[in-house]
Amino acid sequence: MIGLVCIAVMIFFIWRNPSGTADTVSDFLGSVGHVVSEAWDRLGEFVRGLAD
Repeated sequence: MIGLVCIAVMIFFIWRNPSGTADTVSDFLGSVGHVVSEAWDRLGEFVRGLAD
């Protein structure tokens, strides 16, 4: 049910302002990618620290 509400809200936002919604989604996905990249780097440092 929550997923359907999220899809409906996304469609509404796309309908109202397609370019603004695209910018917002792009920024969000970029931020998520940055966090995942940082977490991966820190996990690598942790594993290297265990090997020492």
